[in-house]
Amino acid sequence: MFEFIGETITNSASILYDSIHDLGDALSIDISCFLEIKSKKKPDKNYTFEYIRYSVFGSVITTSILVFSSIFAIIAFIKRIFNPVNINYNGMIILAIVGVILKFVAALKTREGDSLNKSQLIYIC
Repeated sequence: MFEFIGETITNSASILYDSIHDLGDALSIDISCFLEIKSKKKPDKNYTFEYIRYSVFGSVITTSILVFSSIFAIIAFIKRIFNPVNINYNGMIILAIVGVILKFVAALKTREGDSLNKSQLIYIC
């Protein structure tokens, strides 16, 4: 959300793509984790061959999200080539500094994680 606001202020296509990429990653991770957990269930009368298809379905969703976000970004970049806009470079620098500070704080908070998920947050942020 922070990057979507930053893109609006700065008119930067790269910040727009990064925000779309981050949103796609977050959605993909959440959906894949849910479906991976579901795929570990034992067979029952409805799913006699277990639930393994959910794992494959999760990878299809993840791939689709990344492909569609890339297509959206390419279209946005092509529009910017033919219709350039003024970019607020000072706003981009401020946004970058705030982003580095937030990632540093996240790294400090997760450096001594007591679970695998907590210690992996640094790579997701």
